[in-house]
Amino acid sequence: MFSLFFPHRCLACRQPMEGKETLCSGCYSRISFIPPDFSFKEEKGLQCGRSVSFLEGILLDLVHRWKYKGEERLGTFFVSLLERTTVDFSDRERVDLILPIPLSPRRLRLRGFNQSFVLARGLAGLLQAPVDPLLLWRRDGIKTQVGLSREERRTNLQEAFFVPPKKRSKLRNKRILLVDDVLTTGSTLSEAAHLLKREGAASVSFITLARRRAILG
Repeated sequence: MFSLFFPHRCLACRQPMEGKETLCSGCYSRISFIPPDFSFKEEKGLQCGRSVSFLEGILLDLVHRWKYKGEERLGTFFVSLLERTTVDFSDRERVDLILPIPLSPRRLRLRGFNQSFVLARGLAGLLQAPVDPLLLWRRDGIKTQVGLSREERRTNLQEAFFVPPKKRSKLRNKRILLVDDVLTTGSTLSEAAHLLKREGAASVSFITLARRRAILG
């Protein structure tokens, strides 16, 4: 009876649907998934990486709602999308430690959660690797990356990240997987990876939920 008056709805188009899926089949089919063999151009500090989808259409709207409108329930759906990609990725890249890209303390207080940590925590069981949200830190006072060019992003992120001295030994000879929600120019992941390699990590790879088409060749 309850379902007659309050039917389960697709979170994208809001149409009633059976089952407990997040999206209806029509909306799910409109996600622009990136093929597993899509090439990644190696960047400073990064050996390899994968992204689930291009950031456009339905996924762009859902990510915006998750990050800026507080619809935290979308996190579970995004983790399921990451798991789809990680099954293939983990066959090639062994992981010792998973690190979410951090928010600055100020931004974390404003948003209330770190979306990258939600994704990283969701992958821990599948990859059988621990997540440490306190190993990589981001300083306050760094200007937001939104709207900046590639070069402006690189300049803005210089010295943005740090590893607390007591945590540095945990990086030594470890294969690190960085997790982020969106890859725009690659500057954030590249700067973080460069720091981790300098602090003793054996290798650094990444996985993101989405990436913008503009940065792809």
